[in-house]
Amino acid sequence: MAFREKLLVGLMIVALLYGGYAVFLDGDSTIIPITGTDQSAPPDAAAVQAQALANTALETAAQSRLSNREWYILETALAFQAPNPFHRLEAVVREPVREEQPQEDMTRPKFVYEGFLETDGLRLALINGRAYAEGEQLKESGYVLLRISERSIDLAHISPLGKETWRQEFLLEEDIL
Repeated sequence: MAFREKLLVGLMIVALLYGGYAVFLDGDSTIIPITGTDQSAPPDAAAVQAQALANTALETAAQSRLSNREWYILETALAFQAPNPFHRLEAVVREPVREEQPQEDMTRPKFVYEGFLETDGLRLALINGRAYAEGEQLKESGYVLLRISERSIDLAHISPLGKETWRQEFLLEEDIL
């Protein structure tokens, strides 16, 4: 047997001896229940504080966009008295995360189509005092100029996942001046 193998076997024997000592001969060992089966005892202050912290974490996570798997991991980690940590994932899966809803008209920026310019095949639209080409992203985050014509433009809101959540046509404002 090579020296490396002898060293590994020796370390395993030392680990087994220490494990046997810790389990059988250590007089200060106490058994800590994993699932907290004693329901009659009042919870101590640390447990109440930990439960409050867990509830706060769940409320914060509810406002974010977590996948089903991430929800499962979070709820399993924060469940102090889970009957079985190996239960099936399907039992705790939340509804699928829905695509971001379009913003309400009150919070949507106001867009004003002020002018149109076409030179050498390049079309530009003047929107809120700025010039944009077709397909260009507007200054307002998530909004894209889809189409330019002499009388109207089409704007759309593109979600972070790349899906169109809102689309509207804007007519040329002729009485701006």
